[in-house]
Amino acid sequence: MITIFIKEKNEECFNCIDGLNLFICMFTSSKKWSAIGGNGGTVKLAYEHGIFQQVEVDEKQAIELAKQRCKDWGYSDAKSFEELKKCISFGNYGCDAYQVTKDFQCINKKE
Repeated sequence: MITIFIKEKNEECFNCIDGLNLFICMFTSSKKWSAIGGNGGTVKLAYEHGIFQQVEVDEKQAIELAKQRCKDWGYSDAKSFEELKKCISFGNYGCDAYQVTKDFQCINKKE
């Protein structure tokens, strides 16, 4: 049996194996999107998290960041596409860390 406890990031975490139960601590943490790429018509945002992190992201922050980048290139808005999650660090038991990316298309070019 696997029991997963979700703790707030300031609470103490523990790992314990006792023959019947495996206790794993998951931290809930807030992540902010960061611009990692793009050009004069697309924006790529990302954040990273560990395998046991329960992540909360602000989607409004993502769209505002993308819109600002698009405005710098003469567009008035941005449209988001699907998120892509990929492993960026492998350990003994599989993936230890992930990167989540989201692409945006700049739209409504200002004349």
